[in-house]
Amino acid sequence: MLNDVDVSIWDILSTTEALGKSYATVREQVTRLDAESNIGNQELLEYRPTTTSSESISFTLSKSGPSISYKFEPGSWKTETDSRLSENYGKWILTPKFPTTDLPRLETNLGIRVSNAAGSFLIQHSHTITLSSIYTPNNGTGVRQFWVNDR
Repeated sequence: MLNDVDVSIWDILSTTEALGKSYATVREQVTRLDAESNIGNQELLEYRPTTTSSESISFTLSKSGPSISYKFEPGSWKTETDSRLSENYGKWILTPKFPTTDLPRLETNLGIRVSNAAGSFLIQHSHTITLSSIYTPNNGTGVRQFWVNDR
């Protein structure tokens, strides 16, 4: 129950691992999880993590339901958020803390909590990775949509 309305609560976790090649290293990763506000029955309740440059990131999704905790170690990567609760999306930009030609692999756990008041649940998800090589184009998943029958 949220604001006197029966809702379902969804926790969405995006986990990625990116490795550079000998001819190209990862320079930036942008991940976006969109709760699709256009369908009107969903609301982004929270996103995690927020901007950080810690060696270890632990976060908990806890608004309007049971707490769920996650952790990842960004190492030499910093995590910034461009998330917007009012626009129903979580967006993170991961970049190297220090310029180097030999960046280690990038592993992430990024999450959102969403409520759904009616109908199907829809989430949109995308990753874009920028590489350092002029020979290798940027890579990305494009926008993927996931529908789940819910209410």
